[in-house]
Amino acid sequence: MNIPGRRINEGEVVISDPFPRGGGGLLLRGQLIDNGGTTGSTTVEVFTRNSEDDWPGTALATLTIGTTIADVYELSLTPSGIKEELRLKISGAASGWAVIRLFPPLFYDAAIGTL
Repeated sequence: MNIPGRRINEGEVVISDPFPRGGGGLLLRGQLIDNGGTTGSTTVEVFTRNSEDDWPGTALATLTIGTTIADVYELSLTPSGIKEELRLKISGAASGWAVIRLFPPLFYDAAIGTL
């Protein structure tokens, strides 16, 4: 799942295709590339489910992409609560438009024990 540059208009909602969990934890990063006078933030909600469950699944967390162009915003999720599949819901700001970039999600496994 990668969105290299997408214009999100005010009040618009974009829902990604489901993608499989690739590890225990998740790092999601987003960047504001351009805006058209937007006065609010663009939000990216993370939903998860097991394959036998229906969407929208369980809401895990929200990445908020602010109004500063070129800043990268990050959301880190620990393994607890992440199920088999994930889906993102991107919601536009209350006014104006924004062009955002979502980097491919980075999955990782948490280390257990000590060396």
